[in-house]
Amino acid sequence: MEVVGGNWKLREVRTLNNEAKVVDDNDSINYKVKIKHWGYCLMNETDKVIGIASDHGGFNLKEQITDFLKKDNYQVIDYGTNNGDSVDYPDYAYKIVMGILNSEVGRGIIMCGTGIGISITANRFPGIRAALCWDEYSAKMSKEHNNANILAFGGRTTDFETAKKIVSIWLNTPFEGGRHLKRIEKIDDLAIDFWSKYLKNKEGV
Repeated sequence: MEVVGGNWKLREVRTLNNEAKVVDDNDSINYKVKIKHWGYCLMNETDKVIGIASDHGGFNLKEQITDFLKKDNYQVIDYGTNNGDSVDYPDYAYKIVMGILNSEVGRGIIMCGTGIGISITANRFPGIRAALCWDEYSAKMSKEHNNANILAFGGRTTDFETAKKIVSIWLNTPFEGGRHLKRIEKIDDLAIDFWSKYLKNKEGV
């Protein structure tokens, strides 16, 4: 597979141990290309496959939202957790992030007790735009202006009826594009040089 955009090109995306690896024509990982590719491939995703994940604080609400989505004819991939036992929210944010970046799902929904920790974790990854929403307006704006590909809310702060409204609006609101596209592209553009240098230094390249 070859993907071309602007002045960058990649030959293929390999998946190894559930980690996306973008390989350039020199058969080496190019992190700048990886970040740019992820940012572009996630724009305007409209498929019906939704990933969902939570820690123990969001488990009960996750189960309710999963049933709600299935009844609305969405295919749901559940990345856990699978019960109310205490777990670490970064692990479950990471599973959703990799599900999106590896194109297993088009969009994701994540929950912890408040939605704060799990959304902070998800937003550490270029190409991810996780929006912590608390009402219908924030859900609408997160998609219309920010094209959020992950929705977050709190299992202990958001009741099921409110969560259903948030999810429905987020899933059905189109991205406006235009000036908003320029701004969300800038999010990854500003991160490219930092992350590529950081990762190369970490690997001793």
